[in-house]
Amino acid sequence: MVPSRVDDALPELAPFVHAVQGRRPYDGTWCEAWTVRDVLAHQTGNAEELARVLQAFLDGSPVETRDFTRDTPFRRISDADLWAAFLDRCERLAEVAAAAALFLHRWDLTGDSRTAVQALNEPWMTEHGVVSVGRPLLSKGHAAGHDLGPDGRIEGRLRAPGTDDIGDRRRRRRQHPPGPARRPRHHRE
Repeated sequence: MVPSRVDDALPELAPFVHAVQGRRPYDGTWCEAWTVRDVLAHQTGNAEELARVLQAFLDGSPVETRDFTRDTPFRRISDADLWAAFLDRCERLAEVAAAAALFLHRWDLTGDSRTAVQALNEPWMTEHGVVSVGRPLLSKGHAAGHDLGPDGRIEGRLRAPGTDDIGDRRRRRRQHPPGPARRPRHHRE
C-alpha cells in the first residue's frame, strides 16, 4: 500500500489509489478514450516528471518539461509493473517535495539571502506559501475564533518589483496596480 510518509506528502494519493483499485484496468473513464490503465500510466509519468523537474531545480540546473510521450514506457509494461512503477514514482516525488519544503523554509532562517530570494522568486514557491500554507492557516485561525473581517476573509496582495501580483497571474496579462512594491521587512543588503 502507500507508506505513511508518502501519504503525508501527497494527501490526494490515497483517494486516487482507492479509485484505481476499485476499477478494472481497462474500464473506461470520464476522459473519453482513456482507460483506468491509461490514467494510471499518465499519472506515473507525471509523478516521474514532477520529481525530475523539481529535483533539477533544487540542484540548480533547471530542465525543460518533457511532453506527454513520457507516458509511453509506462503504457508498455504489465499491469503489476505499472502499479509498482506508480508507487515508486510517487515515493520519489514525495522525497523531492520534502526537500523542496526544506528549501522553501530556508528563508525562515536566513531572511533575504541571495539564495533564498532567488528561490522565493519562483512562482511555485509563492503558490505554495499562499495556497498550501496560507489557506489552511487562515481556516485554523477562523475556526479558533480569530476575526477575519466583516466578510469573513482577509485580502492581501503579494508584490515584487517588475512582476505581476500573484492574483493577476491567473488572468494571463500583466497588470501592475498603482504604487511601488515594498521591500520585505527582513531584507538584508
